[in-house]
Parts: sequence; structure tokens; C-alpha cells
Amino acid sequence: HTDGGLEALEQLCKHLSIIFGRQHRTHVLSLYVYRDSARMLYVDRDVCVVSAPFCYTTDPDSKSDHTSLERHVLHRYLWRLAQMNNKQLGYDPTVTSATNDDFQAMFRFAVSSPGLTPYVREQLCHALCVDVTSPMATGYPIPTTDQWPLKRVARPNGTYVLIGRPKWASPSLFGRCTRGYVTYDQFKQEAYFMKDSWRVDHPAVKHEERRRGFLPAREYRPPTRQCIYSV
Repeated sequence: HTDGGLEALEQLCKHLSIIFGRQHRTHVLSLYVYRDSARMLYVDRDVCVVSAPFCYTTDPDSKSDHTSLERHVLHRYLWRLAQMNNKQLGYDPTVTSATNDDFQAMFRFAVSSPGLTPYVREQLCHALCVDVTSPMATGYPIPTTDQWPLKRVARPNGTYVLIGRPKWASPSLFGRCTRGYVTYDQFKQEAYFMKDSWRVDHPAVKHEERRRGFLPAREYRPPTRQCIYSV
């Protein structure tokens, strides 16, 4: 609980929060190093598992009493990380990179679909990170940032929706970590709002879909639900 330890913990949590907020991850594997000792961390939306400290130095003059086998734990850890696939590293396998054709199709829909309101058009362009007022040399705008690349989110029926920059995202490192996206469905030519959250899986916590039935119809007008998936 020293000032240096709390500062290191704050920095570690900040980096993990950025990764979870910017990337589509199920978990993150991390490493904390202090002098000649290190700890391995497994962090997901629910827990953080921290290993016991181990000495990673190979300096024979080290004052640590760790054995030679323990000194090679870091080497084995990094080697095994290098052998892991994306799913093992924590990347969500249901989310893949979109193509340039996907980007162009979503932009065409955003600017030319007759059934969209100005607000929905604005939010689709926000998701694409484009400014439609900027010059378009190729007929399609260039994203103003590469921080939110367009992604495909697979659905159980074999189709997918396109998502980009979220409309809203929770800064929380743990818990529901809710993100809201304005998405585009190329197959139905529709725009949807998608809520992405890590709900609590506990018998005492009611599913959000069940709660809708307890709300007074005259006081609450729920949006039309198109689909709901629990992974």
C-alpha cells in the first residue's frame, strides 16, 4: 500500500481499461514487473487472477533465494504467449475485421437510404468516423481516425452486422462494461442500435428481457427488439 505501489496499480488498471474499452476482448493476459520479481495476471470482465511473485533474473549474484527452474518462469511464460492463437489471447472470435466493400456499403446506406432520419444518418457516419462535409477524392470519405476500425459481429444464423465507433461506452474496467453501437445490417438493409454488455449470470439477477414485462406499458415504451443473444 505504498505510494509507488498504488501508482503502479493505477497505471496498470488504466492500461487494462483502455484495452477492454477499445478492443473486443474476452480477457487480457498481463505481466507486472518490479525490480527482479514479476507477477502474471489474468483479467476478464469478472475477476483478476494474480500469480505469486517469482524472480525472473538470471544474475547469479542475485540475492533472491529462488531456484534455477523458477528463474526461467518468465521465459516459458513469454514463449507460451507467442504460441497462443487469438482466441487464447483473449480476442473475441465472433468479431472480425470488415472489408473496404463493407465500409463503402455502410457509407452508401448512411447517406442515400431514404428511410433514415437525419439523426440516424449522423450516428452511422459517427460510427464510420467520417466527416461527410470533407472532400471525397475517391467518392468515399477517409476516416478521421484509425482508432475505431469497422468490424463484423457474427450472429448465430450465419449473418453479421457492422459496427465501428460506439455511440457510448462505459469506462468501467470490471462489471457490465456496456457499449452501445449504431450498427448496419447489409442483409436486411437496416440500421439498429446494439447493446453490448457482460451481464451478471446469477439466479438472483433477472435477465433484462424479463424485466421489460414488469414495466407499465403506459409509462414505458420499449424499443422493438430485433434479436437477443447470450454467449
